[in-house]
Amino acid sequence: MYKTEQNTRATERKVRSAFNRQWYGKRGGFETVYEHGQWWIVIHCANNERLIYAVVDANTHSGLDFEAMA
Repeated sequence: MYKTEQNTRATERKVRSAFNRQWYGKRGGFETVYEHGQWWIVIHCANNERLIYAVVDANTHSGLDFEAMA
């Protein structure tokens, strides 16, 4: 089983920490969502739009990476 397929609090903490460290920094809030067997990152923008990233397993320091969804 891949890391991103595990619906646990520990996995959610790893996802949040990796996204904050690798991509998002301190620019504001984001939401983690587990749906359809994987983790997603949702950023709510000021103009009522949403940016969505799929969380994927990768050969990185955290073992996770993030793919922007169109």
